[in-house]
Amino acid sequence: MVVIEKETVGNIPLLHVVAEQKRNDKLPLIIFIHGFESIKERNVQYAYMLADKGYRVLLPEAIEHGERAAGQVNAANFWKIVLTTIHELPLIKNAYAEKGLVDENRIGVAGTSMGAIITLGAMMQYNWIHTGVSLMGTPAYMEFARYQMKMMEHQGMKLPFSEEQVEEQLAMLRPYDAAAHIDQF
Repeated sequence: MVVIEKETVGNIPLLHVVAEQKRNDKLPLIIFIHGFESIKERNVQYAYMLADKGYRVLLPEAIEHGERAAGQVNAANFWKIVLTTIHELPLIKNAYAEKGLVDENRIGVAGTSMGAIITLGAMMQYNWIHTGVSLMGTPAYMEFARYQMKMMEHQGMKLPFSEEQVEEQLAMLRPYDAAAHIDQF
């Protein structure tokens, strides 16, 4: 039987999905990240199927979403959400690895939409991620950010950034941009 438990790592709420008889075993780990304006619970079906095949699956809640919502989910803070989630992944992985519950040679990250974008950026940062699955996500962070700004302007939104500030923000995304560093894959 597969069990789904609500847990917290630091201030990050997550769902822990694992086969009950393997709950205390060292297992391959998959961290599965939800999409923009979604919640962790919307990916339970993937986690259940993976746990049934012998994986330990963690579904964290991204900032400004679900249990962590503060009314700030909008296109203007999309990249803050993405980068914060990338930086939280080691905390999540380490919490379970320190308990001896993770086969550290078999760690994967997967996600849908924004979660897929996070997956690809995280793979650029962490060599402990051995497998990544991007469902509907772009690896081209800078190109996508430019596209988002154009769409916001097209919708009549005035961006509160100077051109110099825009370039600074894009430069912050460069280390996570898998399209700009395709040779690392």
